[in-house]
Amino acid sequence: MPERQVGPRATRRPTSPLAPGRRGGAALALTAALLAVLTGACTAQAPQDGAPEAGRLRVAASLFPLQDIVRHVAGARADVVVVLPAGASPHTFDLAPSDLARVSGARAVFRIGHGLDDWAIRAIGEAGEAQDVLVDAGIALRQGAEEDEHQGEEEHPEGTAGPEEAEHAAEQEPGGIDPHYWLVAANGAVIARNVAATMAELDPDGAEAYRANARAYATELEGLDRRLADEAAALADRRIATFHDAWFYFAAAYGLEVVATFEPSGGREPSPAWVRDFQDGVRDAGVDVVFAEPQSSTRALEAIARDLGVRIAMLDDIGGPDVPGRSSYTELLAWNMEQIRQAKAGAGGG
Repeated sequence: MPERQVGPRATRRPTSPLAPGRRGGAALALTAALLAVLTGACTAQAPQDGAPEAGRLRVAASLFPLQDIVRHVAGARADVVVVLPAGASPHTFDLAPSDLARVSGARAVFRIGHGLDDWAIRAIGEAGEAQDVLVDAGIALRQGAEEDEHQGEEEHPEGTAGPEEAEHAAEQEPGGIDPHYWLVAANGAVIARNVAATMAELDPDGAEAYRANARAYATELEGLDRRLADEAAALADRRIATFHDAWFYFAAAYGLEVVATFEPSGGREPSPAWVRDFQDGVRDAGVDVVFAEPQSSTRALEAIARDLGVRIAMLDDIGGPDVPGRSSYTELLAWNMEQIRQAKAGAGGG
């Protein structure tokens, strides 16, 4: 904040006719007046929480991991806000007026796409002229249930499947593209380059800065990618059972195997048949820990874990700026691998 001169303070008188008591009172009054002036100046310069700063580029991201990538690319040239509040699941989230207010004035909203964050499209409309930017260009995307072996799939002669089997089959309908591609550090590097291209369009004067930031961050992420692969390779048992189907990119990139998922997809309650297949998958693989997620209730999974005699640990695909150990995108990825390592070592962790 620039220094401010207050008229009478610029000139000092050698003596004062005031008596000591009155002099002390006058000094206190003058000090209070100065504090009021300075405090008012600081308050005027500080924008309200979440309010766009006049004349400054503002963009938004649907999820925290994406926000952190965009923030690294933007550097000091832009404000980057997030749509999904801390602790919320993108699979069950509904926009509130306060969420829409955060994206006011944004020139672009960066999204994962493929059904995960469609709720952000409404935020784009509220932002006015904001671009809808998917960040998946150049990433090898995988199909959802269509390419996966069906969990515990059983053969039934045509027309003989009962109601429960029919419900189970419906859960295994092809789900389109798996949107959880950000859970691979190498994909994060690709996302950073994609973000830099859009930022350069929005702010041509900063194009080289955005590209340089993306290159530096991509180098960091590619190093993390190699380290995570090395850590996974050191595991004696690389099989995991997860809460929902978020972890197939992560597993494929780092040499792990997802043997069962408790929910067919995020936010979708499993049928009794699906739960039985989950239990069979855990038993057949011999894993002694199943991974829950902090954005979802673990009550049903806890009961099943007790029946199976297995422990519960945590994986987190979202993180957040105030979440210990997961307050950045790189921390989030490293934390998840460490959770798996600790669980396999028998230490658990949550």
